[in-house]
Amino acid sequence: MTSVNGALALVRLKGLEHYQGNNVLRVLGRLSTNLRISCIAGDRPVPEDLIVLRKYIAERLNASDGKSRLTDLMIEYGILRTEIRTGYLSVAECMDKVMELDAKLQALSVNMPHQWRYTTTTIDESNERVLDHRADIYPGRHITQTWNVLRLVRISLNASIIKYCEELQQMSNSMSSSLDVANENINSLVHAICASVPQYLDCSSAAQLQLQKPKPSASPSGTRHSHSPSHTLDCYTIILPIFAAAYSQRPGSTVRSWCIEQLLFMCNHFGIRNAGSVARILEQNMNVDLWAVYAGLGSYAFVA
Repeated sequence: MTSVNGALALVRLKGLEHYQGNNVLRVLGRLSTNLRISCIAGDRPVPEDLIVLRKYIAERLNASDGKSRLTDLMIEYGILRTEIRTGYLSVAECMDKVMELDAKLQALSVNMPHQWRYTTTTIDESNERVLDHRADIYPGRHITQTWNVLRLVRISLNASIIKYCEELQQMSNSMSSSLDVANENINSLVHAICASVPQYLDCSSAAQLQLQKPKPSASPSGTRHSHSPSHTLDCYTIILPIFAAAYSQRPGSTVRSWCIEQLLFMCNHFGIRNAGSVARILEQNMNVDLWAVYAGLGSYAFVA
């Protein structure tokens, strides 16, 4: 956060109008992303500077793709977290606001541009890297990550809806419908995250195109192929979504166990030690906030 605030201070000194050109604006976009996620992860209020910066970038880049639209909703998410944390909203008001934001994110997923779509395939044979025979293939890492960020935020929102429903049910029995919808949403989002995993981890099939040529020395798992830094980064960016999916499931469930297995595979096969650390959080049933895990993973968890 110190580095982000320092960069933001330089922007203020120069003035936004000083920053022109697509490349420069994209750098400002990275600053905007880091500031936004740092506020969310650190439970800090979203500053007005971020909203002004985001508007300036969007107007000049004419950005309207899935990632840009998700960025705006993530700012709303950060503002909402601050509103809820202050304690000024009633439980019913919190629930209304959370449901409204979730509806916006759901609408974004339904209306994603064609170039941001993925294809779903059915894997007939048994495969340790595939859950329930479903594997989704995306055009690239950034698009996969945009979808998974949308999903993990919606999982968090729907988990809040469940909590609010349970609190409000003490006063009314009319919350069962909202409770059922929230549970269905989480189940669907979790399976979509899991289906994005094979493209990056399944070295025997879906991820084969990313493998490097065999080297005389074996990879960390003892296999005869190796992985480029780019492929390893691809894998790193799915750690947080896998954690979000697993954490939403009860300990010992099939999905949670499968997610832990994938994280351990990343640790052992790709040499990504942080994946093993996240797996241990799940194995030990530790009560750790999603954004605390992000803070431990660092900014590479959000390279999009």
